[in-house]
Amino acid sequence: MQLFRQAGRLLIYKLNTTGIMKQVILTTSLFLAMGAAGFAQEKKVSTMKIYRVESKTPEQKTELTKEEELKKCYDLLEALDVKEAWIRSNPEELKVAEESGWFEDAAKTRADVNARIKELESK
Repeated sequence: MQLFRQAGRLLIYKLNTTGIMKQVILTTSLFLAMGAAGFAQEKKVSTMKIYRVESKTPEQKTELTKEEELKKCYDLLEALDVKEAWIRSNPEELKVAEESGWFEDAAKTRADVNARIKELESK
């Protein structure tokens, strides 16, 4: 029995001195770490389904009143002004907005909203 213990110690000593033991330990720990990382990852959702929910209550309002629609129009004009001021204060955003035609789209939207405001106010 003592002979086996001495042989085992000698074998471990030789493995330690040759660096093989270090390689075995590092390789084993690497595989264990990779396995743990694989189990730790969460399952990712690959698709998303969108469901349309329709209200079945008949008393739900579907149309806006004249005042509510006017308020939305004025809020939209104010939001466009705020965004334009922010874009003009940021040189990178200004360049992107000019290249994408944002100012032309904003002018068209303003014209449409102003026409809708005039139409609502004339009623």
